[in-house]
Amino acid sequence: MSRTIAVGFAAATAMLLAATTSNAAGGAAGLTIETAEISGGRLLIVGLAAKAGQVVTLDDLGNESTADANGRFRFTPVWRPADCVATLVAGGRTQKVSIDHCTAVGGTGKTGAAGATGLTGPQGATGTTGETGPQGAAGATGPRGAAGAAGPAGSAGIAGTDNLLEVVSLTGTVSTSVTTGSWQFISRLPVPTAAVDADTRLIAGGVAAMGASGTAFSYEFGFCHQDATNGTITPFLVRTDTTAVRATGGGVADLMSATSTTTITTADTYGVGLCVYLDAGEALTVGGRFNGWFQVIE
Repeated sequence: MSRTIAVGFAAATAMLLAATTSNAAGGAAGLTIETAEISGGRLLIVGLAAKAGQVVTLDDLGNESTADANGRFRFTPVWRPADCVATLVAGGRTQKVSIDHCTAVGGTGKTGAAGATGLTGPQGATGTTGETGPQGAAGATGPRGAAGAAGPAGSAGIAGTDNLLEVVSLTGTVSTSVTTGSWQFISRLPVPTAAVDADTRLIAGGVAAMGASGTAFSYEFGFCHQDATNGTITPFLVRTDTTAVRATGGGVADLMSATSTTTITTADTYGVGLCVYLDAGEALTVGGRFNGWFQVIE
């Protein structure tokens, strides 16, 4: 047993001496190694090539170094060979270089047996409440309950006094207008008429699309009636109570709406329609459609 150990030690010593000699005096690739060590966590290899300009390759990494005018080359990669031996190639020949201050890394050992199970740890804190689940299906309808007792009869209501006599449709195309200082109908066609007695009410509602091509301005918009006897166009309400609207201008057709009521004091035939009142300098130059209705109630 002692003889075997002695022989193995002698062989390892011989190999180390051979590698050291190769590093210092020029090896198989004709390279003379001056320094080959691990320094500051880096591999440092410095040596002399056979001639200036010769390319030396650190074969393990593929790094190259070209010898300078003095034939000197240098490698400083952040790398440590596992067996502490680096391989250099020059002129197609390979040279092994042993690395000083380097500890060879052994192979990975077998996985050890699993340790014993540790003690159970303390119970963790209660987690947050989860989201509410989906609503369950509706249950079956329960049986119908018994009918309740009939309540007492209510008192008779007051008899109504209104009597709807007529409903008239208002529809057509808006007539553009530049007339100012008086009320005027917006319809291109004659407005619908109705013969009514005194103290008869008129109720009307409708919408119209119209606007101005110039700058924006405000004007009055609502419903008017015109009696056949003298042709006067009168708003359902006084001007201060009519709807004040604003033309956007720039060729935009604005959608205007109005609802109004009035009481006729003199029996006659009256035309009813949507109307406007323009001040000086104002003009409705964009015409669209209008639609509405009015009712005659006594």
